[in-house]
Amino acid sequence: MTRHSLLLAGSALVVLPFARPPAARAETLSELVSYALEHHPDVQAMASSVRAAEEAISPARTWPDPQLSVSIMNMGLTDWTVGTEPMAQGSINIAQEIPIGSKLGLRHEIAQAHVTQARASLATTKNRVARDVALAALDLYELDQTVRIESQIRERYREMVRVAEGRLAVGQTMQQDVLGMMLDVDMSTVAITEALDRRNALVAKLNGLLNRPVDAPFDSLTVAPLPSAPTDAASLIARALEDRPELSRLRATVAQAETMRRLAMSDRIPNPMVMARYANRGSMDGLYEVGMSMILPVRPDRRQNAAIREAAAVLDVRREETSAAELETRTSVSSLVAELATVLTGPPSRFCQISRCYGIDAIWPCLYIGRVTKPKNGAWKHYH
Repeated sequence: MTRHSLLLAGSALVVLPFARPPAARAETLSELVSYALEHHPDVQAMASSVRAAEEAISPARTWPDPQLSVSIMNMGLTDWTVGTEPMAQGSINIAQEIPIGSKLGLRHEIAQAHVTQARASLATTKNRVARDVALAALDLYELDQTVRIESQIRERYREMVRVAEGRLAVGQTMQQDVLGMMLDVDMSTVAITEALDRRNALVAKLNGLLNRPVDAPFDSLTVAPLPSAPTDAASLIARALEDRPELSRLRATVAQAETMRRLAMSDRIPNPMVMARYANRGSMDGLYEVGMSMILPVRPDRRQNAAIREAAAVLDVRREETSAAELETRTSVSSLVAELATVLTGPPSRFCQISRCYGIDAIWPCLYIGRVTKPKNGAWKHYH
C-alpha cells in the first residue's frame, strides 16, 4: 500500500540548506538554478554559439575585400627587356566586386536571424536546465520526507512491538501479532534503506546539473508553502505562444528563409567586378587600364532559378515546422492544465510540471508527503 499522499502543487520557493564548497554555496532554489545556469556545460556552449553568431553580423554587411595582383611581362628568359620592348612591362592590378541592389542588407538580415535563433536556443537550454534542477531538488525533498516519515512510522511500530511483547507476557495477545509488528518494523527499515539509495542517485544527478563533483553532499531540504496552481488554460496558452523560446527560434527560421528567398532572387543579377591596372614599361610611357567583368548567367534554370525554388521550398518547410510547434504547444499546455485539474480534484497522483520550455516561468511540481493517521479504533494505518 502506498504510504505517501499529500499533494502540493504550485511554483514553490524551495529553501535548500546543504553542505557544499564555499565558492558554490546555494541555499535556495533560485540560487541553485542561478549556479547551474552559470556553470552547466550546455548553457556555456549555447552562450558561445550566441557570441559566434553576433560576431558574424558585421562581416555580413561588409563589401568583399579587393583583389590585388602583381605581374611582370618580359620578352625572353635571359635578357631584361622592360623599358626596351614595348610589350615588356611590370603591372599592378586591383579589382573590387561591387554588391548591387539590397544584397548586403539581406545578408545582414540573415546574420541577425542567426543571432535570434542562437539566443532562443540559449533560452530554451536555460529553461531546460532550470526545470531539471528544480525537479531534481524537489525529488530530493520528497525522498527526505519519505525517510523522515518512514522513521516516524518505524518508531511507532517499535512502540507497538514493545506494548505487544508486554501483553504477550501476560497472555493478552498472540505471538503471531508480535511477529507481524516486527515484520512491519523490518519493512519500514527496508523502505528507508531504499529511499536513501535513491537519494544518493538524486544527489549525484543534481550535482551533475550543477557541474559539481557527484559526491558533493547535500543536507536536508525544506519547502515553503506553495501558491495556488494555474487553471486558466487560455491565458497560459497565449503566454506560451508569445514567450516560448523554441517558437521564437522557429519564427526566426521563417524570417531567415524568407530573406534567403529574396537574396536568391537578387542573385539572378551577378555582382560586377570593377578593375584597374597600371603597367610600368621603364623608360616608356606607362599604361593605364580600367574595366569591368561580370559572370553571365547562361543557365539560369540550373543555377539561379533552382536556388530560388530551393529557398521557397525551405521557407515552406520552416512555416510548417512553426505551425506544428504552435499546435504542439497549445495541445501540451491544455493537457497539462487538465492533468493538474484532475490531480487537484481527484485522488493524489504525481504531476510533473508545466514546463518552462513552453515559456511559462512557474514550475508546478507535486510532492508526495507521507501522512500517518490514527483512527478512532486506535490502529495505525497508512492512507494514500
